[in-house]
Amino acid sequence: MAAVRPMADTWLSVVMPFYRKLAEFERVAAHNAPFWARPGIEVVVALDEPSEEDSLRRLIDRFAQVRWKLVVNDRPHDWRPPCCAINVGVRHSAGRFVLVHS
Repeated sequence: MAAVRPMADTWLSVVMPFYRKLAEFERVAAHNAPFWARPGIEVVVALDEPSEEDSLRRLIDRFAQVRWKLVVNDRPHDWRPPCCAINVGVRHSAGRFVLVHS
């Protein structure tokens, strides 16, 4: 019989690239928070530029039951595809499995 990992371990990382989506994220966070708050799940938000960092931190503080990991790029850059932020989120994830949720 295979060993069962304790649910306290992170087995799923939900990676979300984030670029100027605060209004949309606020709308869906309340709906998704019960799913994200399950044991063994972390939510990695890869913020690709810092203009909404303070507002995003206040928003995620409202959902303290979710295990958040916020990664912020503070270097200015031209537009780039979301795969850059996704790759950063995946590199910072701790889960055995990764779900990209955009």
